[in-house]
Amino acid sequence: LVLVTSFADARTITYILNGGTNHPDNPTSYGNEITKKIELKPATREGYAFLGWYIESASACTVSPNWNFESSFKGDPESYISHILGDFTVSARWGLVPKTPQIDERGCYLIHSAEELYGLRDVFYVDGRYSIVDPACVSLQNDIVVNKNLLDAEGNLSLDDYVWWPSLNFFGTFDGNGFSISG
Repeated sequence: LVLVTSFADARTITYILNGGTNHPDNPTSYGNEITKKIELKPATREGYAFLGWYIESASACTVSPNWNFESSFKGDPESYISHILGDFTVSARWGLVPKTPQIDERGCYLIHSAEELYGLRDVFYVDGRYSIVDPACVSLQNDIVVNKNLLDAEGNLSLDDYVWWPSLNFFGTFDGNGFSISG
């Protein structure tokens, strides 16, 4: 049995780049083949870390606001994705460029900056999977503000420089030491 994709079977993929540049190999359409898979390559944006492609809308279903394309459809054939999503739009999410936090004598990760806060994801997310560091200990060392300019001069929401918080499976103690994280 050979499946041939006809022009009528073509589905579209739309990209919202949020200030980034799309990878030139990312497809703008796909078929309905059972043997072919869709791989969305990371976009780039200077000064930011790419957190993934998130599905904004789909013609075949209602979309959850935090539906990550790769974790949901990695390795699935076009035919399955076409059935579930149809035409779809993905949005690039950006985070801060992470910095690995230092560890003190107790084994606690010391967080001094927003970049180190984002670096925690790299500590707990290894080889595309969450690894459990047991027991994990994090100690906040300063007040941290992420997304400093969420409002424009008129007080309206401005997402131009918005950075998303990456998902983080954390198990352990997070000591705020009287400091706060905002934005």
